[in-house]
Amino acid sequence: MTLQEVEKKHGVYVANIVARIFLYIYAYLFFGGVLTFIRFFNTNKLELIITGDFVTDNIIIYSSLLVPLIILELLVRRYRRKQGLPIYSNVAQEIFNKYYNPNYNNETKKDLNYYFDLKEKGAITQEEYERKKRELLK
Repeated sequence: MTLQEVEKKHGVYVANIVARIFLYIYAYLFFGGVLTFIRFFNTNKLELIITGDFVTDNIIIYSSLLVPLIILELLVRRYRRKQGLPIYSNVAQEIFNKYYNPNYNNETKKDLNYYFDLKEKGAITQEEYERKKRELLK
């Protein structure tokens, strides 16, 4: 699998924050435009009246278009936290390396802070920490 195939397969889950914001704006404008078209030409047939006030109804309906987009962003962030990936950057290369590249070594990704945290938590000894520190600083 290539990097481009990973981007297509995982879609918005690998895109950076700027691309996701543009996607959300585009989706909001598209569905808002469709809804505006429907409300402008077919208000009597569809009876999209919630409160009876046209302005209040519009505020409620158009703000409800944001709910799926907010849920999608929360799903993206939850997926990235679960995978240990950064929230704002493009992570297609990291997912490609992690799941589709058998020659990739996860140890190269870890830095000295990772081993320091393990030492502080008591997961590794001081000697193991010093050994990894020497390896990484070479």
